[in-house]
Amino acid sequence: MVVQAIGISVKGVQLHGSLVKMGLEEAVFIGNFLIHFYAECGHLDYAQKVFDEMLGRNTCRGLV
Repeated sequence: MVVQAIGISVKGVQLHGSLVKMGLEEAVFIGNFLIHFYAECGHLDYAQKVFDEMLGRNTCRGLV
């Protein structure tokens, strides 16, 4: 179970890198997805970083 969770986390980080390379990280729904993904994986520091770097963020998005 833990190995599987680590694999999912690594794949998610790889996906995040691909999204950045394609310039898609600026899309609101992508940012929301990444925040949710990192939070679910227990990486709250990464979730906070994604939120802090989002363009046009607002308090409603912070409550999601």
